[in-house]
Amino acid sequence: MKVRAPFRATSTTAALITIAVAAEAVLITGGVPWTLASNRPAPLPILLVKVTARPRPRFEAGVVFPQWGVDAYGPLDANWALGLDQIRQETNADWVEMTVNLRQPSFGSVRIGATSRLTPTPAGVAAGIRLAHRDGFHVFLVPLITVATVPHWEGMIPAGTSSHARAWFRAYWRAYGPFVRAAAGAGVDQVAIGTELARMERAPSGLWDRFLARFRRVYAGPLTYDRNHASADDPLLPWMRSPLLSTLGISTWYPVAGQPSETQGRLDAAWHAMVGRHLDMNAKRIGKPIVVSEIGYRASADCLSQPYRWRSRAPFDAACQADAYWAAMHDVASDPHVRGIFVWAWSVPVFEPNGLPGAQVLRKWFSAIEGLGAAPTRRGPARIGGLASGSRE
Repeated sequence: MKVRAPFRATSTTAALITIAVAAEAVLITGGVPWTLASNRPAPLPILLVKVTARPRPRFEAGVVFPQWGVDAYGPLDANWALGLDQIRQETNADWVEMTVNLRQPSFGSVRIGATSRLTPTPAGVAAGIRLAHRDGFHVFLVPLITVATVPHWEGMIPAGTSSHARAWFRAYWRAYGPFVRAAAGAGVDQVAIGTELARMERAPSGLWDRFLARFRRVYAGPLTYDRNHASADDPLLPWMRSPLLSTLGISTWYPVAGQPSETQGRLDAAWHAMVGRHLDMNAKRIGKPIVVSEIGYRASADCLSQPYRWRSRAPFDAACQADAYWAAMHDVASDPHVRGIFVWAWSVPVFEPNGLPGAQVLRKWFSAIEGLGAAPTRRGPARIGGLASGSRE
C-alpha cells in the first residue's frame, strides 16, 4: 500500500467505505491517489524489552508503498525516493511492495487499461525498481484493478462465461503485461499475477494456467497470487496448485476483536487464533508458503475490530496500531508457513505507521528477523480498543 498525506478524492473514499461496510470484512484496495504527509504526530512512549529472535534471511520484511499517476515511481516522483528513505530509517524493511493500478470501466467489461490519474508507465516502474534496488530493497510488483463504477472492488468482477473470461484475461494481460516485462528487465524480485479477484478466481482453470504461462515466458522469478482474506478459506482452485506459483498471498484483514471495546486474553494469542491459524491452514492445504501480501491497522481505538475500514469515529490511538503490529509480528516471525509480510501502507491515510510507535515495533521485529538486532517484547497490558487485555511476558 502507500504513502500517507492530504487525502484527495473524497467521493471515492466514501464509496470505498460504503462497499467495505457492505462486504463486512473486505478492504477495498487501490484507486485513490495520495501524497506524502508532511505533519507527523509525535511518537507515543511504548515500553519494549529486547529478546533474541531467530534470523530468517529469506523472510520478506516489507512495506507497501503505492504511488499513483503517470509520473509514479519515475525520475519525476520525488515521493518515491523520499518514502524509500523513510521506510528504511523508520522500519528497517528490506522489501517494498510496488503497486500498479489499472482501470476497468464496469464489472462486465472486458476492457482494462491505464489512466493518467491512476497508472504509472512501464518505464517509470522499471526506474522505481532500480532505485529501490540501489537503496537495498527487494521489490514485489502487485497489480490492483479499480472498477470505475460504484462499488470499485476488483473482487466483484465476474468470471461470466468461458468466452467472456477468455476475453477478460486477454485484456488484463495487454494492460499488465508491459509492466511485467519492464519489471523483469529491471530485475524485480517477485511478481503477483493478480490481487483479490474473488469471483474471477472461479474462471476455468485452463485459462488461469495459460495466464500463468504468459508470466513465465517473460519473468523467471517467483510468482504469487494474492487472495482476499474473506475468500481465503474457500476451496482451493486447481490452478492455485500450479508449480508456477511459488507462494500464495493473502490480504490479511481479519478482525481480531469482535467489538471496538471488547477485551480478550493475550493479544498475541488472540491474533493467532483469529488470523494466524488461517494462514497456517492455507499453507498446509496448498503445500506452499504464505505471503501476507497486505496487512494494515489504523491508529484508532477500533483498529483491531474493523481493520478493513477506511474511516472510523473511534478516537486516535497510536498504541492500538502498535499493539496490532506487535501481535502480527510476534506470530509470523517464527511461523515457518509464512514467507513474508507487507504492511499497508506507507504514507497512505489512515493506515500509515509513519512516525508512530507502530513503525518502531516494525523496526524492532524486522531488524531481528534480518539478524540486525533483537526482537521486542512488551511490558504491561496489551490494549484492544483502548482497554487493557492482559499482559505479555
